[in-house]
Amino acid sequence: MALGECLGKQHCVTKGFCIVARFLSLDWDQQQLHLVSAKVGKNALRVERAILLNEEKSPNPADAEELGKLLRERLKAAGIAPAPMFVCVSRDRVILKELRFPEVAPHEEPDMVRLQVLKELTDSPNDVVIDYISTPIPGTRERRAQALIVRKELLQTFQTICQTAGLKLAGVTPRPYGSAVTLTQLMGTNVLTPAPEPADAAVALVTVAERWAEFSVIRQGQVLLTRSLNVGPGLPGEIRRNLAVYGGQSPQQPVRSVFLALGSAPGEATAAADLRQRLGEMLDIPVHLFDPFAGDERPELPGGLRGSFVGAVGLLHAQARERELPVNFVQPRKPEAPQSKHGRLPVLVGGLLFALLIVSGAYAFTSIQRERREVGNLTEEDNRLSRELTEVQLAGKRLKALENWETVVWLDELYDLAQRIPRIDRDFQLTSIEGTSVKPTPRSPHVGKLTIKGITSSNKPLDQLTQEFQKDLGSKTGLFYRPEPPTLKRNEFQVEVFVKKRPPSEFLRELPAPKKEEKKEPPKKEEKKDNKEPPPEDDFPPFNE
Repeated sequence: MALGECLGKQHCVTKGFCIVARFLSLDWDQQQLHLVSAKVGKNALRVERAILLNEEKSPNPADAEELGKLLRERLKAAGIAPAPMFVCVSRDRVILKELRFPEVAPHEEPDMVRLQVLKELTDSPNDVVIDYISTPIPGTRERRAQALIVRKELLQTFQTICQTAGLKLAGVTPRPYGSAVTLTQLMGTNVLTPAPEPADAAVALVTVAERWAEFSVIRQGQVLLTRSLNVGPGLPGEIRRNLAVYGGQSPQQPVRSVFLALGSAPGEATAAADLRQRLGEMLDIPVHLFDPFAGDERPELPGGLRGSFVGAVGLLHAQARERELPVNFVQPRKPEAPQSKHGRLPVLVGGLLFALLIVSGAYAFTSIQRERREVGNLTEEDNRLSRELTEVQLAGKRLKALENWETVVWLDELYDLAQRIPRIDRDFQLTSIEGTSVKPTPRSPHVGKLTIKGITSSNKPLDQLTQEFQKDLGSKTGLFYRPEPPTLKRNEFQVEVFVKKRPPSEFLRELPAPKKEEKKEPPKKEEKKDNKEPPPEDDFPPFNE
């Protein structure tokens, strides 16, 4: 089905030919990010959105997480919802080897290919991922395979990028194989992309972006030759040389036409037209422009030359057509268990099991009724025990709460405080003592706070009181007290002391016994001597006389 013909999930269900699922396809190379979002069904594809962004970096192991976050931001900005992701990798990141081997059983073929690849490979088998495509060689009992090798660190890079972006990595495929699927799917569907003549003829596909280019020879959907090219004035000459190389290798299957998939920045349409004209003058075969979007001009798609999307779109076409990618390094081909030669034995075993199932079912039906009654009785007993257990657990929680209840023994603390006060200067009076509970923390295990207020005229008594609290150190439990710096305003002071709970055995202070005062005899009263001298005799007679 051509691009854009899928009409949605309801249409596909009623017509009975596809079930729609969303997929994303990514081609991130040479600091250019191509991203395609599409609905994919069986033989149906509709592209929802395609964007091209210039970035500062390309995927690499060192920046994988950072690039994953960047990709998540780009998806959010473009309004593209997360979905399983297919990824294209460029031709220059893949090692390609042509192999021939005798026909073997299908489950033995992956091991045969891997063994031949590792003979010529200099890398460690643990550092690479190998996948392949094999085809029979007509007239022989041999097969031909294209083995593709990619470094495992590149695969892990894309896995990290997708994981960080919140996406599932569904496949990693070389770009030329995705491009071949797109070309095969669209050839003959419109005037701009005519089918080759004859139908099984080989064609060349040249993909040219702003910073990279690739050349591939494709025949009936198979990639026969693929190369990376340099973008520049010498590009037409490189294309002609690669065509000559292929012609020398396969003269019986010559290239009949060339398709140009051009992806350039806006305003470079003239350069693309010049490239097509130069190739037309240099070659004796027709040169066609190729649009992977089949001329669709919706606003959700890029405008102008957009051929650099051909690989990303091809992976979506492969999912719609074959339900799998031609090459997938995420799920490479692996040896499968051989099928049993005794095909009738599983049927016989299945029949016996079915008969046994019927007999067992009849016995089970009679047993179920009996067991149901027993289950009912056990359920009632279980409910009763559950209620009792709940009550016991609730009582246990209360007891545990009482056991873990932490507070300060304020009577002992007041006793110790009374022992501290006599040692302080007499210029010191207490006006109030307040004890409150506080919630302990991991950094402060104190469970009480003692607030002392009073009157004094100097700081010296306050310092002495603080020192008295600091003398009580616990050898095992740490400091019992944590006095805060006292405050003194005018003659009124306030001291806050955080108190830690401790057992009665650690209260060691004692009030001194009052001293017995010795009884002193009262001083003897001295007899008052009459020191008054008699008045002198007066020569004058009394007044009344």
